[in-house]
Amino acid sequence: MGIRILIVVLLLAFAAQPAGAQIVSREAIALRNQILEVKHEVDQLRRQIEAGAGHNQGSALGGAYGPAAPASAGTSNDLIATLLDRVTSLQGQVRSLRGRVSELSNKVDRQVADLDKKVADLEFQFQLGQGKKAGSVAFPAPAPAPAHPAARVAATPPPPEVLLQQGETALARADYPTALTAAETVLKADSRSPRAYDAQFLAAQALFGEKQFTRAALAYDDAYSRSPTGPHAQDSLLGLARSLVAINQKPAACGALSKLHQQFPTLRSDVAPAAAALAHQAGCS
Repeated sequence: MGIRILIVVLLLAFAAQPAGAQIVSREAIALRNQILEVKHEVDQLRRQIEAGAGHNQGSALGGAYGPAAPASAGTSNDLIATLLDRVTSLQGQVRSLRGRVSELSNKVDRQVADLDKKVADLEFQFQLGQGKKAGSVAFPAPAPAPAHPAARVAATPPPPEVLLQQGETALARADYPTALTAAETVLKADSRSPRAYDAQFLAAQALFGEKQFTRAALAYDDAYSRSPTGPHAQDSLLGLARSLVAINQKPAACGALSKLHQQFPTLRSDVAPAAAALAHQAGCS
């Protein structure tokens, strides 16, 4: 009876192998074949034990085969010990194979994450280059005017000076969409007018306030390119560096800060401490 119980336990152990262990590889196929072979031997052992049991019954009735029972039982015990050793070895190989598969899966995940980061970096560099060539930032179309007559926009927009004043007021109260719309309207009216420089800088500030850091970096860079010595030049380079840090482009941010110090050896009193703090945050040498 004890031998029968052991055989049942072995069969249940092989039947309970998880589906996740079915890995398409040479090693997995080899292990599977070995397990099937052990199962086949277990079946043979079960048949031998049943045959031995029949002989024992014959011996009990006075048959001529009574003396052969002890030899059959000894052979069965040896086979059971051999099978147990093989099962233990196979279990160790399965655990080792699972560990290697897990390690390979983690390695693939890390490579995919690195690739995604490189693609994001390339996309940003491409957008930055396109922004420099275009000479201005492409802003989305303004939202349609509300249906209520009192909220409709006049057919003729206000002068650029009025729009910029409205945009600065909106920016001060953190109404970034309104500030961006005012800057966009000025730029669309005449992107080369003297007021377009102020509008471009206003747009960059509004985009940064909306946490659209990639577009803000492009807008700050365009504002600086419009007038490298203008009144917004230091703020534009500082804003560019701040936007680059926000998207984890720290080497590029350090480059913008280096350019700031080269172009303006003596920084304004409000720009100098902000630049120093940003350099420390970006880890600039």
